[in-house]
Amino acid sequence: GLVALSSASLRFYMPGRTRVLPLCHVASPGLLTLTGFCAPNSKGIAVVTSTNDENGRIIASFLNGTTDWQSIGADIDQNAILQFGGGVLVRARTANDATIQPSSVTATPSSGPAKKLNMSNSEIAYTDFLTAGTASLAVDAGSQSFIGTLTVQPGGAQAVLLKPGPVVNAVIPSAALVFPLVVAPRMLISIYGSGLEQAAVTLNGVTLTVLYGSGQQINAVMPDQVGPGLNKLAVQSASGSQTINVWVEPAFPAVFTIGQPGTNTAATVNGLTGVVVSPSNPLRAGDYVALFLTGLGATEKRGGFDYAIVQPSVSVGGVDCPVTYAGAAPGFAGLDQINCRIPGGLGSQSGAPVVVRSGARSSPVTFVALQ
Repeated sequence: GLVALSSASLRFYMPGRTRVLPLCHVASPGLLTLTGFCAPNSKGIAVVTSTNDENGRIIASFLNGTTDWQSIGADIDQNAILQFGGGVLVRARTANDATIQPSSVTATPSSGPAKKLNMSNSEIAYTDFLTAGTASLAVDAGSQSFIGTLTVQPGGAQAVLLKPGPVVNAVIPSAALVFPLVVAPRMLISIYGSGLEQAAVTLNGVTLTVLYGSGQQINAVMPDQVGPGLNKLAVQSASGSQTINVWVEPAFPAVFTIGQPGTNTAATVNGLTGVVVSPSNPLRAGDYVALFLTGLGATEKRGGFDYAIVQPSVSVGGVDCPVTYAGAAPGFAGLDQINCRIPGGLGSQSGAPVVVRSGARSSPVTFVALQ
């Protein structure tokens, strides 16, 4: 079948995952060739005829787990058509999250003409190649009319929920963005959206402890006891509510970082000196280090401490860092701590990679200074 160019993009899944090839759906002669959309000598993407075909090489790269696909074809940001606009799919809700069947939805980009969206069905409106950048959306549904804004990403299609009251755009671990996007028991989470002022948060009806709240962000702590799989997270304020699904796994470690943005310096303290680890205060072989993170999951009480039930492992510079404690950081809700001893033989490194693994999940890479 055929889809709109931006709908075929994987940007909704993860940026940088789409490659554009100068191929048609099938090799000529075909329907697209006969109707003038493809050249008479065009090659088809649907049939791989040689191991040297670009589409075949991408498939082989995927199956072999290599990064060769990243140099085949072009990125959507380099495409003359896709780099200037994207598609949107809009669903409207009431302030209390009830479904609306709009009579019309209009998108007005910051530059370029307004577009009246097509109705895919009674609930979803859509358009393609809306100019990239900030755009306003106006919903008309009989007695209900309201507007919202979004940032249109070039090269891909994105789903947008438009409603008055609180809107949740993302729920992620407070320490780092993990992939796939899941949360865990006891995890510190950040809820991003709009209209979140003075809102309460519940998970399956259980009230979460809110540590920080503003119109655009809420930091909260996941419950200790929560089952794996889809769970319903609800945000309720005086202006309305919204309920979304979050995926819960037993553990997914995410390490906090400190220092300049983008350096991914792990939040660590030298266990012997109590000094924050930095390039001017590096760790040495044999030092005990306290690593601060979230997402170790449920705990059990032992000797006055809350140990993680799922025992994690830590590597520093690719070498195992023997763990002496892993569990809740005493006195801080949702914050986890791992103590381990720096292995020998790593030498001096301004940024040795640190990875925490718990169960089937590994943390995003952070770095620590060694001497």
